[in-house]
Amino acid sequence: MVLKPYITKRTAEAPLRRALFARLQPALAPIPIYNGNANPDQPYPYAIIGEPTDGPDIGTKTSEADNRVIMFHCYTEEDGYDQVSAMKDAMLAAFKEPLVLDDPTWNLYSIELLGGGRTLRIDPPTGPRYAHAAFSMRFKVESKLT
Repeated sequence: MVLKPYITKRTAEAPLRRALFARLQPALAPIPIYNGNANPDQPYPYAIIGEPTDGPDIGTKTSEADNRVIMFHCYTEEDGYDQVSAMKDAMLAAFKEPLVLDDPTWNLYSIELLGGGRTLRIDPPTGPRYAHAAFSMRFKVESKLT
């Protein structure tokens, strides 16, 4: 008996994350942005493209589609909220132009801001005080079946 893989659908996650990183890196420069996680001893400020979660399936009989929700995070040690808010604004402004994926089989057809997020000042028991801003966006990506 041959077992079929449980998950057969391919996803647009890799080309989407590459496009996000390529778009956000110059928008935040010289502040570094990380894809997934930052090193625990990474000095502030920095930003992170978080792990995606799947939204409702939006595929059809003639196309595969990904509906990804991604959380973005900004961190800074600066007093006040000016720097962390400016980082968040720069990231959001980067999405005013169309985002093109490097894999021509996928077409990104929708970007939606799900929430403006919150900005928090955090005082950990050890380590420096820091500000954290987060927001989430939904990306809908479609590919024609072959």
